[in-house]
Amino acid sequence: MTGTTITFQSARPAPMQALRLGAAASLAALLVYVLIFVAYAIARSSLQIIGALDLADGMLGALIANAFSIGIAAISVGLLLSLIVAPLGALTMLLTYAVAGALHARRNPTRAAIVGGATAFAVMLALTALIWNALGSLQTAFWPSGYLFWLGFPSLFFAAAIALASWRWAGAATRPDA
Repeated sequence: MTGTTITFQSARPAPMQALRLGAAASLAALLVYVLIFVAYAIARSSLQIIGALDLADGMLGALIANAFSIGIAAISVGLLLSLIVAPLGALTMLLTYAVAGALHARRNPTRAAIVGGATAFAVMLALTALIWNALGSLQTAFWPSGYLFWLGFPSLFFAAAIALASWRWAGAATRPDA
């Protein structure tokens, strides 16, 4: 048999693959959330500037400075949050890997996505409870707008990203070239 090579490839995704995919998915969710926030904040504050200034009064410069300052601040906070989000996503995906294995969902993309979303949701609930306890009496000042901005909406993005990563990861396990 000349010219024939036999390669052995594992059909099961490795835990390291799950770690990388979880970190990448959570960082992608963070990026999407930051971009949505930047667009919203620039639009909202620009409407205020347009209502307050005339073109001759420097409205164009104020709009550019507004967009630049919001963008820089949001990107800076996003970069700092990435130091938390990437390890959290990696560990959540590793937990998803373990739970999916126990529930025999590693080779079924739909089941894996459900397990991934549920696992991410459970992790975010635990994190929210931890932060909520740490806030103590400041909870009332944090509710509801602070909660939704800092934890509520990002948790939804995180759970969706982990669910999508789990679906993709299980789909890779079912392909013959995996």
